[in-house]
Amino acid sequence: MRLPRIALPVAAWVAATVAYCAVAVAKGYSPLRPVTWARFDSYQYLTIAHRGYFVEHCHPPDQKELCGDAGWFPGYSWLIHALGWLGLPPMQTAAVVAWFFALATVVLIWEAVGRTASVAVAFAAFAPGRIYDYALFPLSLVTTFSLLHLLALLRDRTVIAAVAGFFAALMYPAGLVLAVTSGAWLVLQRRYRDAVIVTTAVATAGGLIVFVQRLQTGHWDVYLRVQAHYHHRLQEPFGGVARAVRVVFEGFPFRIDAGPALQTVLVTAVLIATTLAARTRSDLLIVLFGVGTWLLAESLTAVSNSRDEAALLPLAVLLPRVPRWLAAALLACAVWLTVPMTELFLSSRLL
Repeated sequence: MRLPRIALPVAAWVAATVAYCAVAVAKGYSPLRPVTWARFDSYQYLTIAHRGYFVEHCHPPDQKELCGDAGWFPGYSWLIHALGWLGLPPMQTAAVVAWFFALATVVLIWEAVGRTASVAVAFAAFAPGRIYDYALFPLSLVTTFSLLHLLALLRDRTVIAAVAGFFAALMYPAGLVLAVTSGAWLVLQRRYRDAVIVTTAVATAGGLIVFVQRLQTGHWDVYLRVQAHYHHRLQEPFGGVARAVRVVFEGFPFRIDAGPALQTVLVTAVLIATTLAARTRSDLLIVLFGVGTWLLAESLTAVSNSRDEAALLPLAVLLPRVPRWLAAALLACAVWLTVPMTELFLSSRLL
């Protein structure tokens, strides 16, 4: 009996899903309860889905600052709200959406690598930060739309790329990176008209978010004002990676609490390996995306680097270019990280 063509990515996704669920069961959580996968910012997205954006003055001693849910992008919440018209409970809807798009990312990687490079498909299923694709967060959505955007550009489907970039930017800040990286690549290809179309589409998503927040809160700059409450600062990204390397190698590198540091080292290694292995102008697009997304993930303090690193999953497209032994080693590390990162997430030790 011949298996369906899509069997490989589905099987990889099922294997990863079973792994995450097994860790949850081992730690006493029911993987079928949506609340198992809800932590911290998950409730901000659910609040936006329920009543839109709101702000209020923070509690003392920060009463001059603004607090509320306006420091988060709305695309995921709007989708949850729209599906609510069908009578679906919000938290269950949020989980189903996240898991569906987690599968979609693996299918898109499979489509991109010519359906033969199993290491790329497996890596996509177990990609660093993948726990957030199963959690009640928009990471699986921004990754899916970013992948669709990149693949559409490589196939000269500018309109599809523009639409996908628009939705990626609605989901999460990492989506806005596409305006810079894809725009630069298109200029290098002398596709100036396409560069204008794509960058305008992504920028329009950002403008829409600002406009909606102005309507609902009365402030044009409310996103930045709410985020300011968390005291984000720019940092030198390689300094953060160097600190992660020290954490990993100061003790046993595979201990549970070293998971976030090991993930940072791993995504940096994947970026370096795929960059060195890039061969074509098409590969350059993926590399530019990877560099831009990595810089965003590693250049801010007081943010969840582990979460932002999940957006680097599209680098899996270039894994077939990497020497097999190295690709296998990177995949092995990614599979191992399933355990500590899921455990840390479930115990609320990851933001």
